[in-house]
This record gives sequence, structure tokens and C-alpha cells, in this order.
Amino acid sequence: MKILFNKVNQGATYQGKTYDYWIHGKTESGQKVVLYDPGFDLREYQGKVVDCLIDAFMPQDINSINENEEYDPRHPIIEGKYIGKYELPKKWELCKNKNEFLYEINLEAVETKDGIMIIDSNDFKIPMNEGDNIIFTVGRLDLKAWLPIED
Repeated sequence: MKILFNKVNQGATYQGKTYDYWIHGKTESGQKVVLYDPGFDLREYQGKVVDCLIDAFMPQDINSINENEEYDPRHPIIEGKYIGKYELPKKWELCKNKNEFLYEINLEAVETKDGIMIIDSNDFKIPMNEGDNIIFTVGRLDLKAWLPIED
């Protein structure tokens, strides 16, 4: 999923060391999002588009979104098609040494208008089948891997 990084803010800092970051960005469709960055430190990519592998962490309100609720980029509404089991494309192997656990677990995903998001269907309390359309919010969006986009 391609995300324009508008701003990268430092997160938790202790004794001069920064442990995480928050990326404020925008998807290709224009949806504002805030990504949790567990320590990649992508401040040098502010103002640039980056290819991101995102985990829709802690899905909530599955298929029961209140359409009158105000949009929150920290907990965006995700809408797409459940594609079930997901195998990471080869391009993400470049990031394997930073996120080896991604290759040790069974991944599932949702295909949105902006691209693929990884999910943990164990968090869904309703049965889902491949091809089902779903809509939900998230506790947060976690950046699991990233690749620069060549100009």
C-alpha cells in the first residue's frame, strides 16, 4: 500500500533514545491515516510516498460501523474484501531480517481500494469467508515493513 508521509513524529522517548514513531500520512485514495512505526525512524521520508506493509491491528466494530461517527485517522474505517490466507509477495523478503516473524505465522488479509492490509481474523467474532465484503475500525495501524519508491 502506498502512503504519502506528511509528517513523522517521535513517540516514546526515554533517556535520549526514541523507541517508536507516529507517521501521519495519506493513502492514494486520499484517506488520512496515522501509522504506528515500531522504530524504523522514517523521518527522512517526510513528503515522500513509501510502499508500506500495514497490519490492521485490533479490528473492532466488524460490519457494524456507525456512519454518523466522525472519521478518526488514528482509528480509520477499513472497508474491503476478505481474501483469507495471504502469502507475502517476494518484494517484502528484503525486509525479512527486520520482521522475520511475518514469515513464521499464517497471515490473512483484506484487500482495500488502496491495497492489502494484514489482519488477524482471530480478532473477528463473526465467521468470514473468502470474498466477503467487510467494514471495521482498528485499534491502530501498524507499519510492519516498508520499501522506498524509486523516483
